[in-house]
Amino acid sequence: MTSVLLLFGLTSSNLTVREVLDRASEKLDRSFADQPLVKARIHHTLGRTYHALGEYKKAQGHFDQSRVLYQRECGVEDARTLMATMGVAVGLME
Repeated sequence: MTSVLLLFGLTSSNLTVREVLDRASEKLDRSFADQPLVKARIHHTLGRTYHALGEYKKAQGHFDQSRVLYQRECGVEDARTLMATMGVAVGLME
């Protein structure tokens, strides 16, 4: 957990998981602007985590961003693009 906090420049040890996710979400696009595949993977991970917490709307946004990035960088038939697309579909079912 500490390494995740440091990765996004967060220092408080009294943060909740949702607060860490929300803050990481806010900083993600700036922190990895020149690394679209890293950004896509983190969006996908945030989507899965928000989904597990029942935050379906937030999850959906991250899955969609992940899908867009993977599709642009890797193509529509890449396994990562398809996995992110599946995340979008699952989110729509909730």
